[in-house]
Amino acid sequence: MRQHPTDFGNATTYAETIRVKEIIDYAISILKAVNYNGLCEVEFKKDERDGLYKLLEVNPRTWKWHSIANKTDTPFIECFFNFLNGRSIDYTDGFKDASFLHRLTDFPVRLKLLLKGYPYWNKKAWPCEYAVWSKDDILPSVFEIVYLPYNLLTR
Repeated sequence: MRQHPTDFGNATTYAETIRVKEIIDYAISILKAVNYNGLCEVEFKKDERDGLYKLLEVNPRTWKWHSIANKTDTPFIECFFNFLNGRSIDYTDGFKDASFLHRLTDFPVRLKLLLKGYPYWNKKAWPCEYAVWSKDDILPSVFEIVYLPYNLLTR
Protein backbone atom coordinates (compact mmCIF):
# COMPACT_ATOMS: atom_id res chain seq x y z
CA MET A 1 0.00 0.00 0.00
CA ARG A 2 2.94 2.32 0.65
CA GLN A 3 6.42 2.22 -0.80
CA HIS A 4 9.54 4.26 -1.21
CA PRO A 5 9.82 6.14 -3.46
CA THR A 6 6.08 6.69 -3.58
CA ASP A 7 5.63 6.85 -7.36
CA PHE A 8 7.68 3.81 -8.32
CA GLY A 9 8.88 2.08 -5.20
CA ASN A 10 11.73 -0.29 -4.67
CA ALA A 11 11.05 -0.82 -0.96
CA THR A 12 7.78 -1.65 0.80
CA THR A 13 7.14 0.55 3.81
CA TYR A 14 3.59 -0.68 4.57
CA ALA A 15 1.66 -3.72 3.29
CA GLU A 16 -1.59 -5.48 4.12
CA THR A 17 -2.86 -8.97 3.51
CA ILE A 18 -6.05 -9.19 1.48
CA ARG A 19 -8.08 -12.10 0.15
CA VAL A 20 -9.11 -11.74 -3.47
CA LYS A 21 -9.91 -15.12 -5.04
CA GLU A 22 -9.17 -13.99 -8.61
CA ILE A 23 -5.65 -12.95 -7.56
CA ILE A 24 -4.99 -16.26 -5.83
CA ASP A 25 -6.25 -18.21 -8.86
CA TYR A 26 -4.23 -16.02 -11.24
CA ALA A 27 -1.05 -16.42 -9.18
CA ILE A 28 -1.47 -20.20 -9.04
CA SER A 29 -2.03 -20.39 -12.81
CA ILE A 30 1.12 -18.33 -13.47
CA LEU A 31 3.24 -20.55 -11.22
CA LYS A 32 1.80 -23.75 -12.72
CA ALA A 33 2.39 -22.47 -16.27
CA VAL A 34 6.12 -22.15 -15.59
CA ASN A 35 6.22 -25.28 -13.42
CA TYR A 36 7.49 -23.24 -10.47
CA ASN A 37 8.30 -25.10 -7.29
CA GLY A 38 9.47 -23.27 -4.19
CA LEU A 39 9.08 -20.13 -2.19
CA CYS A 40 7.96 -16.96 -3.96
CA GLU A 41 5.87 -13.84 -3.70
CA VAL A 42 3.47 -13.06 -6.54
CA GLU A 43 2.70 -9.36 -6.40
CA PHE A 44 -0.26 -7.52 -7.91
CA LYS A 45 -1.48 -3.94 -7.90
CA LYS A 46 -5.03 -2.81 -8.49
CA ASP A 47 -5.32 -0.47 -11.47
CA GLU A 48 -7.71 2.27 -10.34
CA ARG A 49 -8.48 3.14 -13.98
CA ASP A 50 -10.23 -0.15 -14.74
CA GLY A 51 -10.46 -1.87 -11.32
CA LEU A 52 -8.41 -4.86 -12.47
CA TYR A 53 -5.49 -6.39 -10.64
CA LYS A 54 -2.30 -6.31 -12.69
CA LEU A 55 0.72 -8.56 -12.21
CA LEU A 56 3.75 -6.63 -10.98
CA GLU A 57 6.31 -9.35 -10.41
CA VAL A 58 7.14 -12.77 -9.08
CA ASN A 59 9.92 -12.75 -6.47
CA PRO A 60 11.50 -16.22 -6.09
CA ARG A 61 13.05 -15.35 -2.74
CA THR A 62 12.13 -14.12 0.70
CA TRP A 63 11.24 -10.46 0.84
CA LYS A 64 11.45 -7.71 3.40
CA TRP A 65 7.98 -8.27 4.81
CA HIS A 66 7.58 -12.07 4.66
CA SER A 67 7.38 -11.99 8.47
CA ILE A 68 3.81 -10.68 8.11
CA ALA A 69 2.91 -14.38 8.34
CA ASN A 70 3.67 -14.12 12.09
CA LYS A 71 0.48 -12.08 12.46
CA THR A 72 -1.74 -13.98 9.99
CA ASP A 73 -1.63 -17.36 11.75
CA THR A 74 -0.18 -19.05 8.67
CA PRO A 75 2.69 -21.48 9.15
CA PHE A 76 4.86 -19.88 6.46
CA ILE A 77 8.24 -20.56 8.05
CA GLU A 78 7.22 -24.09 9.07
CA CYS A 79 6.00 -24.85 5.54
CA PHE A 80 9.21 -23.54 4.01
CA PHE A 81 11.30 -25.57 6.47
CA ASN A 82 9.31 -28.69 5.59
CA PHE A 83 9.73 -27.98 1.87
CA LEU A 84 13.50 -27.62 2.21
CA ASN A 85 13.68 -30.88 4.13
CA GLY A 86 11.52 -32.92 1.75
CA ARG A 87 8.64 -33.18 4.18
CA SER A 88 4.98 -32.86 3.28
CA ILE A 89 3.40 -29.43 3.40
CA ASP A 90 -0.11 -28.93 4.71
CA TYR A 91 -2.10 -26.61 2.43
CA THR A 92 -3.46 -23.61 4.32
CA ASP A 93 -6.34 -21.73 2.71
CA GLY A 94 -7.21 -19.39 5.54
CA PHE A 95 -5.42 -16.56 7.21
CA LYS A 96 -6.09 -13.57 9.42
CA ASP A 97 -5.82 -10.11 7.96
CA ALA A 98 -2.70 -8.31 9.11
CA SER A 99 -0.25 -5.62 8.10
CA PHE A 100 3.50 -4.98 7.95
CA LEU A 101 5.07 -1.64 8.82
CA HIS A 102 8.63 -0.35 8.67
CA ARG A 103 8.11 2.77 10.77
CA LEU A 104 11.33 4.54 9.94
CA THR A 105 10.98 4.31 6.17
CA ASP A 106 7.20 4.70 6.21
CA PHE A 107 7.19 8.05 8.02
CA PRO A 108 8.46 10.20 5.10
CA VAL A 109 6.22 8.27 2.69
CA ARG A 110 3.17 8.95 4.86
CA LEU A 111 4.09 12.63 5.10
CA LYS A 112 4.39 12.93 1.33
CA LEU A 113 1.05 11.16 0.78
CA LEU A 114 -0.62 13.38 3.38
CA LEU A 115 0.63 16.51 1.63
CA LYS A 116 -0.66 15.16 -1.70
CA GLY A 117 -4.08 14.44 -0.17
CA TYR A 118 -4.11 10.64 -0.44
CA PRO A 119 -6.67 9.14 1.98
CA TYR A 120 -4.55 6.07 2.82
CA TRP A 121 -1.58 8.09 4.05
CA ASN A 122 -2.06 6.87 7.62
CA LYS A 123 -3.90 3.57 7.13
CA LYS A 124 -2.82 0.73 9.40
CA ALA A 125 -4.52 -2.63 9.88
CA TRP A 126 -4.19 -4.72 13.03
CA PRO A 127 -2.47 -6.87 14.02
CA CYS A 128 0.73 -5.32 12.69
CA GLU A 129 4.12 -6.93 12.17
CA TYR A 130 6.90 -4.36 12.52
CA ALA A 131 10.04 -4.56 10.42
CA VAL A 132 12.41 -3.75 13.25
CA TRP A 133 10.54 -2.88 16.44
CA SER A 134 9.94 -5.48 19.14
CA LYS A 135 9.30 -4.77 22.80
CA ASP A 136 11.17 -8.02 23.56
CA ASP A 137 14.34 -6.77 21.85
CA ILE A 138 14.58 -3.01 21.33
CA LEU A 139 18.26 -2.91 20.32
CA PRO A 140 17.68 -3.35 16.56
CA SER A 141 15.33 -0.35 16.62
CA VAL A 142 17.82 1.71 18.62
CA PHE A 143 20.65 0.86 16.22
CA GLU A 144 18.49 1.69 13.21
CA ILE A 145 17.80 5.17 14.61
CA VAL A 146 21.42 5.72 15.67
CA TYR A 147 22.72 4.75 12.21
CA LEU A 148 20.05 6.73 10.32
CA PRO A 149 22.23 9.84 9.74
CA TYR A 150 25.09 7.67 8.46
CA ASN A 151 22.79 5.73 6.13
CA LEU A 152 21.24 8.92 4.77
CA LEU A 153 24.66 10.42 4.02
CA THR A 154 26.21 7.34 2.45
CA ARG A 155 23.36 6.05 0.22
